[in-house]
Amino acid sequence: MGRDAELDRIRRAAGLAASADRSDDAPPGGLVLLSGDAGIGKSRLLAEMAHEAQIAGRLVAIGHCVGLVGFAIAYLPVVELLGQLRDAAPETVADVTHRHPVLHQLLPGTGSAPEQTQLSEPGQIAVAVHACLSELGRTQPVLVVVEDVHWADHWTRDLLTLMLTRGFAAGVTLVVTYRTDDLHRHHPLHALLPVWTRIAHVERLELGRLSGARAEGNPFFAEELASAGERDVRVEDLNRLVLRRMEELGGPGRQIVRAAAVGGRTVSHDLLASVSALAEEEFDSAVADAVEHHILEVTPTGVYTFRHALLAEAVATDLLPGTRRRLHTAYLEVLRSVPGLGGPGGHRASCRRRRRRRGGGCRSRRRRGCRDGGRRSS
Repeated sequence: MGRDAELDRIRRAAGLAASADRSDDAPPGGLVLLSGDAGIGKSRLLAEMAHEAQIAGRLVAIGHCVGLVGFAIAYLPVVELLGQLRDAAPETVADVTHRHPVLHQLLPGTGSAPEQTQLSEPGQIAVAVHACLSELGRTQPVLVVVEDVHWADHWTRDLLTLMLTRGFAAGVTLVVTYRTDDLHRHHPLHALLPVWTRIAHVERLELGRLSGARAEGNPFFAEELASAGERDVRVEDLNRLVLRRMEELGGPGRQIVRAAAVGGRTVSHDLLASVSALAEEEFDSAVADAVEHHILEVTPTGVYTFRHALLAEAVATDLLPGTRRRLHTAYLEVLRSVPGLGGPGGHRASCRRRRRRRGGGCRSRRRRGCRDGGRRSS
């Protein structure tokens, strides 16, 4: 898996580290914020962690947040994990539910749910859930995981804030995961994370990229590329996966990203601005949109680069022939009029890569155009 160091940190937070690696007074539970890009390996790391916890005799419950469109289901992951805990320890959960009747609202099928359509006050529900986990932890250590909280409803986010703030005396490990590349400036979790990370007893763990060439250290991309081999259909599936982020952009943002993809993996600010033909303020807003949605990044030298090479490839592959031709023409016209705007890693290299993928099938006129534009940009 290549995540031994990260797995060991979660083991320590959960009190699962080998006795030789931790002091005898290490806490038997903990709170962990686990983050990383989509496909970076969070779920696989947690699957290994859950397996070890079960072998060690712990209860394990996992709740999943789901990216719903147009509506939200209150406490969706909490309902899921409480149901698992009720199945594993029915007597303990029944006892806590008797003392905190509001839990009936999160445990459908108990036969004694309140006659009401509105949920109880969120604070009451949060206290009841905390009491349930604490009681379970006193009888048997528990690992609780809430995955993908970038999709969480606001009720779940508020409940997690209370869980993380209060913590647990013993026996309960809470792991919360989220995608860093799904967070933009206006995302509700963006403002909440600083609150969570300032809590002293919360362990924050961000998964970085592993080694890899085309997949650039993303395990999911690496596995997809390896399994694809020479089969184009799997590569097309991968393209659809990475292109989903484009759907969140406004029209000018998509226009900028398409222009940048034709320019290559990297393109200078002046060159991209000239090719886009957008007004200055509209261009700046479009670039900011692409950066906030983690498609483009800005280097210290003022060059725009794709966050992942596969994004650039997928966007370029998705272009219609007419759009691609118009963008190539725009690059060539700009490079001919202002030769110093280009560079060896930009449009010329992009043309060369596409010729190789097409087996040299470009029209000779377009090949000459790319070559001439590249010479003027050098």
